[in-house]
Amino acid sequence: MQISRFVVLLSLLFLSFSADAQKSSRDAIKAGFAYNLLTVEDAFVPMGYLEYTRVFFPPITIGVGANYSVADDIKTATEDRKLTSFSFDLMGYFSFFSDQKHDMKAGFMMSARSFLTEWENINDGSSGKDRQFHPGIGAILNYDYQISDSFLMGVKGSFTQYNNKSSVFTIGAHVGVSF
Repeated sequence: MQISRFVVLLSLLFLSFSADAQKSSRDAIKAGFAYNLLTVEDAFVPMGYLEYTRVFFPPITIGVGANYSVADDIKTATEDRKLTSFSFDLMGYFSFFSDQKHDMKAGFMMSARSFLTEWENINDGSSGKDRQFHPGIGAILNYDYQISDSFLMGVKGSFTQYNNKSSVFTIGAHVGVSF
């Protein structure tokens, strides 16, 4: 009984902070640069991303994003590989503590990622392409700092699991326009 009261009180406190937090959140378009760890090839590569977020119902924000990365010169014992990856993400954020300048959001994402691996066998010179497409689900953490009334900058980190063999870890920074 005491635990349920504690959970209710903690929830009310959390909701009051969160309701206050969304007074300053607005829609935004963000462009960023990040690094991906693509476990499908064990490659740590640069990535560019574009994201649009919209305050859906305070403190909930939804967003869509796309990112692109290329990993050259992946060497194995028998092959030289090049991996091109593109993903489209649908995100749902929950804002925690924000004020006029700061906004911290945590959330989940559903993702669809394509992997194109071009390979060349070192021994016999044969080559080919392998295409893979995987849906995935992940977690995301985002922090935005409002530089001025219209401009923001921030950092973002995420983890997405696509199947038992491939995961993608991302950490990066972005700039954006809020309106």
